Amino acid sequence: MASEIRVNKITNRSGLSTVTFSDTGAIVSGIVTANSFSGNVTGNVTGNVTGAVTGSGANLTNLSAANLTGTLPAIDGSNLTGIDATSIKNSGGNVKVQANNSGATLTGILTAVGGNSTEGAFISPTAVGVGTTTLTGRNAGVGTAPGTIVFNSSSGILQVYVADSDGWQDVSSAEGYQFQASGGTKNTSSRSGYAVHTFTGPGTFTVLGSPQSGGEYLIVGGGGGGGKGGLGGIGFEAGAGGAGGHRSITGQTFTPGSYPVVVGSGGPGGGSGQGGNSSVFGATATGGGAGGGNNYSPGVYGHPGGSGGGGGHQAGDGGTGNSPPTSPPQGNNGGTGGWSTGGGGGGAGGGGTAGKGQPTGRPGGGNGGSGTSNSITGSSVTRSGGGGGGHNSSNPSGGSGGGGAGGYINASPPGGSPTASGDPGTANTGGGGGGAGSHQVPGGNGGSGVVIIAYPTS
Repeated sequence: MASEIRVNKITNRSGLSTVTFSDTGAIVSGIVTANSFSGNVTGNVTGNVTGAVTGSGANLTNLSAANLTGTLPAIDGSNLTGIDATSIKNSGGNVKVQANNSGATLTGILTAVGGNSTEGAFISPTAVGVGTTTLTGRNAGVGTAPGTIVFNSSSGILQVYVADSDGWQDVSSAEGYQFQASGGTKNTSSRSGYAVHTFTGPGTFTVLGSPQSGGEYLIVGGGGGGGKGGLGGIGFEAGAGGAGGHRSITGQTFTPGSYPVVVGSGGPGGGSGQGGNSSVFGATATGGGAGGGNNYSPGVYGHPGGSGGGGGHQAGDGGTGNSPPTSPPQGNNGGTGGWSTGGGGGGAGGGGTAGKGQPTGRPGGGNGGSGTSNSITGSSVTRSGGGGGGHNSSNPSGGSGGGGAGGYINASPPGGSPTASGDPGTANTGGGGGGAGSHQVPGGNGGSGVVIIAYPTS
């Protein structure tokens, strides 16, 4: 038969630790040491808990992370609270990634790590590249899914992988990409719906992307220099320089490539005098012919060129224009020299007029031939006017389009002061230089040429 002892309190020998029995259980004051424990724990637990703990931990509070040791079991995080699933914050508590209905918003710098040390940074090996890579790195490690984009630091060009058959292509020249061009001074506002490139000196016109139809260009050669005056007073007047050739070409298709542009310089007055040729796309505008001298020196006749130079004193013939021939013609003949007058230089729009001087009266030298207008820049501009021939008492006018006026000594009676060379042709118009009046002064320099290229942008 079982026996029992009923007490309400047990005290240890020192009287410090007690076990008090209530109607609901035992209350221990002091340290409890047991090989195992089963049941619920209420109140505070201090010290270390070793061994397996089973049951619910819903009421566990104020756990110090420093005292949690050992391997934690697998935990289902579905019931974790206090975590904002819509955002990721940095150590300072600032939101850097914020979820929204359409995706996520990143605040700050996105840094992606590439697949190898040479390929730069990419979102994925087969996605869009966001970094820089060398040619070697591109070929060694960058994914080749169509649409992959890299900046090739070896060539300094943004490139796209189009397809296995096409491989890597420059973004600016890949099939289907918009036409692009560079070179000279580019203007997209002077002519509505067009880009205009103006070359006033040598350069390169570079085309990238798809071919562009509807292109056009203007080529103007350098103007010829005016002839040199002779030694003496009246009767040694020189012919004017002819205008540079003027060629306008339309209905062109510009294809990818690099095209050298040459702009002819104006011919020197009183020297060889021939204007320089201008060219682009295999087409050439010939420089203007030099003006003739006088009958006391060789070269009384005007020289051939885009437009011919005027003849010198005493019926020197004017030079032949449109030489070599082009269709349509690039220029006209120079005028014949007269008594005490030089013939006017030929222009793109008309020939130079003959000198009209006589032993008495001396009505005037030959005027320069007119130039021709062109609106490739968006406004009408006249270029390639011939220079005016030299005269003893008046300065014959240069032709419209940059031709220089003729020189004169303003002598009445003969023997006046040698005051004037012919005026130079206007720069970048191909205008011919004016012929000298007398006294071994040089004629005016020819004006430099120009090359203008235009194409539609819309």
